[in-house]
Amino acid sequence: VGHLEALGLVVRHRSSGYGSQSNGLVCDPTIIELVARRLVRQGTFGKFADLARQASPLGTHPGISAKGTPDVSRFYNTDQLIREVRIGLYSHDEAYIARIFASFERYRYSYWDQTWKSYATPAPIYAMVCLNPFEAGWFAGLPAGIRRAALPALIGQLALGWRLDGEAYRMLSGQCRELEIYPAGLILAALQRGEPAIASELLERSGPLQPDTAALLGLLNLLRGEMDIAIKRFEEALRLHRKLSNQRKSFLPGLGGMFFILALSLRNQGKDIDQATLFADLVDSRSAWAPVFGLLRMALAMERDDPGALDHYRDALNGELAGADANPWSAWIGLLDLCRYDDDPKSLSTHQNVAAKLEEQAERHGLAWLAAELGELRV
Repeated sequence: VGHLEALGLVVRHRSSGYGSQSNGLVCDPTIIELVARRLVRQGTFGKFADLARQASPLGTHPGISAKGTPDVSRFYNTDQLIREVRIGLYSHDEAYIARIFASFERYRYSYWDQTWKSYATPAPIYAMVCLNPFEAGWFAGLPAGIRRAALPALIGQLALGWRLDGEAYRMLSGQCRELEIYPAGLILAALQRGEPAIASELLERSGPLQPDTAALLGLLNLLRGEMDIAIKRFEEALRLHRKLSNQRKSFLPGLGGMFFILALSLRNQGKDIDQATLFADLVDSRSAWAPVFGLLRMALAMERDDPGALDHYRDALNGELAGADANPWSAWIGLLDLCRYDDDPKSLSTHQNVAAKLEEQAERHGLAWLAAELGELRV
């Protein structure tokens, strides 16, 4: 087993079930998707799907006797739910996937563990499958309903990870326009590529304002140097987020929250720093974006001239950038604030390899704005 793990054929995996979690080894997810696509082309996918179900059969809910019926099937863990959606996707069976989620909603009392909430719709599973790896020709052959549901999460993940190259951007942008959907990830990608006019057009087409699109309007104003307007947009995004989430003390998640705090820090008028600090403290420490907000919180401490704040920031940034796959947004915001608050040129020079690597990644993917920003951080 250790040899298979070293070769990358199996990976360690945590599965969530009824309030419990288990760890184990599974086949690498990328291998699963590549093999599944080949089986579809060979016409043998259904046979292997049946074998997978035999190895880990679905159950039934209490008081239900009809076994194996998708309308009443009980999933023992999230892996089974993902498997069944994957089978429906590769079989182009949208009706089957709809029945799965109708059952999932009907018996939602059985799925009370927090992890299940990530799969309230099939969209995140679609994105997981379609991105692993992303193949433009294969994706274009999926039913329109699946593509429509998958596109927002798919483009969003590629854009947030700085992995949406020019070819994929043009293909996915064409798919969105064909289906007349204009998700936030596509708007972000246009901004990353240094195309504010296109981003503005997409925002106009995106329909009623949502928290993510309001935040992107704020980012567009921020890039134009319209600081006061940008902050008003971010405040509007926060009001919408709190209204929709019914959480009065929550904060904008992810990228919108990051740029809101950065905008307040850059304007630095009146109580902006206190407000930004309060917002940063609202971020859940379990969030994937917690390291980004942690750096922002320490940067605000440097703005206030708190004792030892600069040393704490240097240590935190060193730790964040030490990994082989640092979050690009952590790296970018971390280096940006280091330039703003650290007068010692040696501090930035120690991270030049990270900055150069990110700049090269941005240039390779056609992310003109991000490449230019990182170029400014190079010494």
